[in-house]
Order: sequence, then C-alpha cells, then structure tokens
Amino acid sequence: MQLTKVQKTILKNLKKQNPNIQTIVIEGSAVVAWNRVFPTSKMIDVSVSYFDRSEDDKFRKKTGEYFALDRLCSGQAVQLPLGAETDEDIADVLLSMFDI
Repeated sequence: MQLTKVQKTILKNLKKQNPNIQTIVIEGSAVVAWNRVFPTSKMIDVSVSYFDRSEDDKFRKKTGEYFALDRLCSGQAVQLPLGAETDEDIADVLLSMFDI
C-alpha cells in the first residue's frame, strides 16, 4: 500500500512536530517508533507497524513509518522500562526484542 498525498502530508507534519521520535526498520517486516516518556526517563513509549505480506509484496518504509508514528502520537503505544542510556542502546534493545 502506498501513502496517499494526505497521508504523506500527515507523516511530514508528525515528524516536524515530534522531532524526538525515533524509528527503526526491522528486516523489512516492521517499523518501530519510540519516544522517551520524559527526556531523562528510562521509560519509553513504543508503537509498531507490521508489514502484511498477504496484501502487498513490497515493504514500504514510509507506509510503516506513517502507521507507527500515527499510532504513537495518538496514544496507541506500550510503555517499556528499558533502562538504556542512549538512543542507540534503546534501538539495539528494540531490535533484539522484535527479532522476527
């Protein structure tokens, strides 16, 4: 599924309004969006968008990013206590958690 023009605009605005949100791609099958609950917090909010191979045969990072960010920004997220200090450490932990 490709994004519509409206969805592309929404994605651009979500990124602009939420510069602290990070996204990672997991082996062409999911996009994970996350953000620290507070700047110095070890708690993070996490939202995931999985790629459904039955509906489309091509993984689209922007589409996954749109759905993960939209879910995260609308409160459809899970809080996790990762205890990691840096963004890179958090990304590594998330990659190992979502090893699919």
